[in-house]
Amino acid sequence: MINNKIIRVAHLVDTLNPGGMEQMAVNLTNGLARRNIATYLFVTRNGGLLKSKIDKKVYLYTLDKKSVLDIFAFIKTNKLINKNKINILHAHGSSIVWATLLKIFNRKIRIIWHDHCGYTEQLNKRPYLVRKIFSGLWSYVLTVNIKLMDWAIDKLNIKPSKIKVLNNYSILSNKYIHITELEKIQIEKYTNIACVANLRPQKDHINLLIAFEKVCDENKNVLLHLIGFNPKDAYSESILKKIEEHKYSDKIFYWGVQQDISPWLKYMQIGVIPSISEGLPLALLEYGLAGLHVIATNVGQINEVLKEGAFGQIIPPSKPEFLANSILETIKFPDESKERTLLFRKNIEQYYSEDVIIDELLLTYNMCI
Repeated sequence: MINNKIIRVAHLVDTLNPGGMEQMAVNLTNGLARRNIATYLFVTRNGGLLKSKIDKKVYLYTLDKKSVLDIFAFIKTNKLINKNKINILHAHGSSIVWATLLKIFNRKIRIIWHDHCGYTEQLNKRPYLVRKIFSGLWSYVLTVNIKLMDWAIDKLNIKPSKIKVLNNYSILSNKYIHITELEKIQIEKYTNIACVANLRPQKDHINLLIAFEKVCDENKNVLLHLIGFNPKDAYSESILKKIEEHKYSDKIFYWGVQQDISPWLKYMQIGVIPSISEGLPLALLEYGLAGLHVIATNVGQINEVLKEGAFGQIIPPSKPEFLANSILETIKFPDESKERTLLFRKNIEQYYSEDVIIDELLLTYNMCI
């Protein structure tokens, strides 16, 4: 209860497959449930690995929706809304379409759209007509960066008073787990570089692989660790093939997706984000909390979060020579890198913590009901 208003909120997300949007849906529902808010998570299509991270206080429902017009899943969701007296539907990404349709049959509920779009460098190509038509039924819009907020105001005619940026946040576990695979390769002799990113085009692993070859040409005591979901499509298969054919393939390790990234990052020294487009990548915050030196491309909200280079190195996208030089510089000047890392961690704890973000989210809910 906030200011005598009772909040009963259901978050909608398509799947629980590993991804930034899905992880944030889990983070937010967990954070709300820990505040004793009646919190529901409706997974409209199917579950995934992130299911294991959901707090026991969160009411989880998987709806097995087959299409936008799946009448049986729609009726099931509608019954859950009425039975549990939901008054806020917090829709993540594309699930806003279903949430808006549900609003038509439940006029009292408030709709909040949470836009996580990672392709912020190509917003001019983003379709918007359906969302623009539906937007009149929404109570509020949350975005993960300013570019998305400006886009929604311009293209969807969202009033500035009905939209704001809600920062992503990450939580790392304090468990220390020995990872046998990493210890077998005697990583203490090497500088270990982590890239936590699903194998998708926007993450630009090709740029990273080219840069890594340049790094190894000058420094052989470096290892690259790729961690992320493999969608098993043409792009991801091409990345795995490039790793296999790489000049230094013996120094590159693809570990797949991991349920808990925390113990893996404790073995690393550098975290890279080579993306050509991003919103606010959770990996950026995870690197900072784990004490890794960060090297990231200047896309999305990265420049803002890294305070224009005060907390890490910022490089242009699709420029492998810049990425390679930054990695070599980090290895050569470890004291300077450590200072940036300490500053970054303190900043994350102050501005990107669960307490800060959940407080802000509850204020938004309170305005809407």
